[in-house]
Amino acid sequence: MRVTKEQILATAALCRLDFSSNGEEAEVSLTDLAAQLDDVIGYMDILNNMDTNEVQPLYSPLLHPQPPRADIAEKTRTAAEILANAPERQDNFFVVPPVI
Repeated sequence: MRVTKEQILATAALCRLDFSSNGEEAEVSLTDLAAQLDDVIGYMDILNNMDTNEVQPLYSPLLHPQPPRADIAEKTRTAAEILANAPERQDNFFVVPPVI
């Protein structure tokens, strides 16, 4: 199924969203949005073709409680490992832009 720009604008109007169609930037974003929605609908088509006859419905996660895990504090990473991918650091701290 192809999602058209007209369908996006009609849905946006129903949702009271404003997609201004002024300029080239708005046109590109509507085209990108249509392509992304096509991808989502395509994925839903894949899920619709899955065999779920043996799968019991999940009406609420509260009806299917998971056993709690043990609440044990563990130190799994060192400060050096955590800071290894930081773009900037000073001693054992992250350096971030100031927030005013």
